[in-house]
Amino acid sequence: MDDELLLMNIQQKKRDHYNAAKQRAVDKLVERYYTRAFQLQLQRGVCQDPLLKEAYEFCKKEEDIEKERQEKLIEEKGYKDKTEYMFITINPREDLNVSPIQMKEEVEKIVSKTKWINENEYAYVLEQRSNTPSEYSGVHCHLLVHTKDKPLNEIRREMKNKVKHLVDMNVVAKYDIGKNKKGPLSICPTIDPTNRIQYMLDWKKDPDKHAKQIIDKEMRETYGLDNIYYSGEKLSQLIIGHQECQQEEKLDEDQELEENIQQEEQEE
Repeated sequence: MDDELLLMNIQQKKRDHYNAAKQRAVDKLVERYYTRAFQLQLQRGVCQDPLLKEAYEFCKKEEDIEKERQEKLIEEKGYKDKTEYMFITINPREDLNVSPIQMKEEVEKIVSKTKWINENEYAYVLEQRSNTPSEYSGVHCHLLVHTKDKPLNEIRREMKNKVKHLVDMNVVAKYDIGKNKKGPLSICPTIDPTNRIQYMLDWKKDPDKHAKQIIDKEMRETYGLDNIYYSGEKLSQLIIGHQECQQEEKLDEDQELEENIQQEEQEE
């Protein structure tokens, strides 16, 4: 009788743990989709929550001020200060079916032969656009470079020549490649490289892109590629520091998970 009662208690605890884990998963899913819903409401101007609206409008105003300042700097000086960077995205034509290895070779050619990269300071990542395991498509790269004093229009012209065999130049002509982040070629001036490093290494803000990022990692492992390639003292310090922070956060999460498992085992 005691054994039956003990068995019933164990089974009940297992059901309780299962239900608790299920509820945590549901809570995370609900939080993710509510977060996305609030983002869309704020972007479309239909959010009714006054506190969220106030916070969003403040952040948006600050972003607009910074964007206007950068654009004004470009118009007045025509070049970037030595402390500033360029964030370049290259999206090859789909019909070329560029492989990750080919994309890496193309980027290495660019960084090795570009004279306006200051003190060989650059970093880049290779990504793709598929959400399906083992099916890698839309291979592209994000490249962060520290620039010398060179007119922005010359940088744009030189980059067009460097990638004209990869991208559709007719489509490139439809975009302002210095401001627009879309299109086959994007060249965006940026003052703070930290934000770009976070963009290249962290989870994207849009949860819908997380599945693609998982396939990005799988692609890199399949082709023996690093998560990020970098050179130069300044960028190396920033990237290594960021990776150490990521590792510490992962260790904290693993430790918390292990403690929860031990606690559940003790309760059983």
